[in-house]
Amino acid sequence: MCRSVVQETLNACTELNVRQMEHACNDIFRRHSAAYRHNYEERLQLLDVDMTGMPCGPNQEGSRKGYFGENNIRYGRQLGRVTGALYEEIVVDRLFTGDVQLTTALMPFVLAAEETLELDEEKRRRTVIRVDAGGGSLDTETATNLCGC
Repeated sequence: MCRSVVQETLNACTELNVRQMEHACNDIFRRHSAAYRHNYEERLQLLDVDMTGMPCGPNQEGSRKGYFGENNIRYGRQLGRVTGALYEEIVVDRLFTGDVQLTTALMPFVLAAEETLELDEEKRRRTVIRVDAGGGSLDTETATNLCGC
């Protein structure tokens, strides 16, 4: 299938189609992932959350002016990932506009990882979410909600 046909198909997707694809990806992940089969009683599940700036031209879809590290302020998109650190597996993968920072994306990442890994209350208590300094600071209520306390 040539690239333009794939792009046309993706462009025609509705929100429902995107949710269906996310559901299918979760099913595939759960069948084949070591992170999904993690033994929570034996050790903590470590999840790393990170955003990577992907500079691009100002006319590209999702391109917004934002901070891109060594490239400073310019146009681009942000690729965000939650990885299962012990297994080097991508649990959640999302593309954001260039002006989105980790402080904004953190809660959606945590909720998506919780859904993908099917974390119940006991598993959440045995899960550590690690973020770099780009994660910013949280007020007490938000931090309490994130850790499920």
